[in-house]
Amino acid sequence: QLISCSLVAYSLARIPWPGRNLLFIFTVATLMLPFQVTLIPLFIVFKTLGWVGDFRPLIIPSFFGSALYIFLLRQFFRTLPEELADAARIDGCSDWGVFWRIIMPLAKPAVIIVIIFGVGKLPEVGGALGKGISEFRKTAKDGPEDAATKADVDSRKTDIDTTTPAKTEL
Repeated sequence: QLISCSLVAYSLARIPWPGRNLLFIFTVATLMLPFQVTLIPLFIVFKTLGWVGDFRPLIIPSFFGSALYIFLLRQFFRTLPEELADAARIDGCSDWGVFWRIIMPLAKPAVIIVIIFGVGKLPEVGGALGKGISEFRKTAKDGPEDAATKADVDSRKTDIDTTTPAKTEL
């Protein structure tokens, strides 16, 4: 996620192309949407792709970056002097070289913040993966029908003693 966010942020901060400000506005606008608003449309997309009950929805969307990380990195890249990139270009460095050799080493503070925020999300993803792995193992071991029946039976267990018959009064 760090690589994709930093590339997008660099292009939004340093490379002029038509529509970049509009794309940045849309990117920042997605920060204003609560996750609950996007939850059902996201589920529909995952269901259409056949990803429901799989690990792909936990892994693949993170490759496309986060609006917050893009915003943080873009704002940091804009604070770096343009003269550094110009000097590197005069020395024969391409945009790719300027990004990897000049901008990214100077962006260590922002990159560390993005890493800290990313590590903060690991308990959420880890919990989902842990539950998913245990459910997967149960389903693989017992078969989907047996796992569902055992889950139903386990959920219906109560503290009622079934060894003695119930007394009925007339």
